[in-house]
Amino acid sequence: MPDALPDTLAPVGALLRTHAGRFRDLVQNQLYAAELASRQIFPMRASASHRELAVSVAWALERSDSSGAVSQEALVRMRQLGMSHRRHGFPTELYQRFNDMLLTGLRTLVSEDASFDSRLLAPAERAVTSICFAMQASAHTADLSGIPAVSVGEVTEVIRHSQRRSTVHLECGTPLSYQPGQYLPVTTNYLPGIWRNLTPAYPVNDYGTVEFNIQSVDGGSASPLLATARVGDLWSIGAARGDFTLPTDAPAVLIAYGAGAAAAKALILDRAGHDDTPPVHLVLAAEYPGELTGVDFFDAFAADVDWLTVTPVSQSATNAWWPTERSLQRSPVIAATTGELLDAAVTPEDLAAAEFLITGPADAVDETVVELSARDTPWPRIHIQRFDAAELWPRPLL
Repeated sequence: MPDALPDTLAPVGALLRTHAGRFRDLVQNQLYAAELASRQIFPMRASASHRELAVSVAWALERSDSSGAVSQEALVRMRQLGMSHRRHGFPTELYQRFNDMLLTGLRTLVSEDASFDSRLLAPAERAVTSICFAMQASAHTADLSGIPAVSVGEVTEVIRHSQRRSTVHLECGTPLSYQPGQYLPVTTNYLPGIWRNLTPAYPVNDYGTVEFNIQSVDGGSASPLLATARVGDLWSIGAARGDFTLPTDAPAVLIAYGAGAAAAKALILDRAGHDDTPPVHLVLAAEYPGELTGVDFFDAFAADVDWLTVTPVSQSATNAWWPTERSLQRSPVIAATTGELLDAAVTPEDLAAAEFLITGPADAVDETVVELSARDTPWPRIHIQRFDAAELWPRPLL
């Protein structure tokens, strides 16, 4: 008697994650052959293109049942992805062929893996087709509604806090469309084909102004250039994605590593004026004290409300470089590594009842999740937003 099918299509998702580069190449080669112009749209290096392709499809399949029905959670994110992909300029009709490309790539992977349960292929194909339809439908609706695929912003100010940390202000002329905590794909003319996800530090405003915090990554292809932007540079900004929000019915611990402070600022500013905001404990973490940008702002904000407390944490007690005047902090800073952060900055009361929102580089976020798990924090109380593109599509926590 054959084994029962699993409840979800997670085994298909695991196959895609294991062979992510192979799947990307299979699909990408078909796309380049069908749409010659696509070679000019994406980065020249294959490894830098479509970094989310395999993991995003895997993520959706892991949240689809074994009949091929895609969860509402996955469909919502796929619709966001369809909106975001409009920035590349492809017609929505391409999704029909893109669906065929995905199915061809999936069938090839399955044919190369003798251990794969072939009974899961048909429901996986149905799920992939539903995903493509959701993306196509959202993009088509946006086209008909006249929603711009891309907004253009001009850099008006660049604040260098350190050699690798900057705050960039832009004017877009018209309001952008995003929710606090969401991220926006951005590029500029000196990053051909390369887009990076950045989180605005302000809620949407009528003037179209936006602030991004940027941490330059050693050896990165985009962040060092974005962090050293100049006044007058023009940036292209795509549609918002993500779902990272403060709870309205429970206390929260918001842990922001590095440039994750931008999401924290937007979320906290969005709660201004609400009388019923539950307690929020903001933990700002950085490698050096001078990179704890914004502590003075958060301290001043906390002095005016009764629901916010702020704890700055630095891995090092001193700076490895001479900080700028604007990056000097006047608040007490706790010295603690990422692994020590919970013991140093989070109270037992927080661990017992609070929702945990963690944002920042993938390694810091993951280490904190491991530490929370070791303290028996239930998975439903842990909410994460990683910076790495592939890690925006994590495996199910349960």
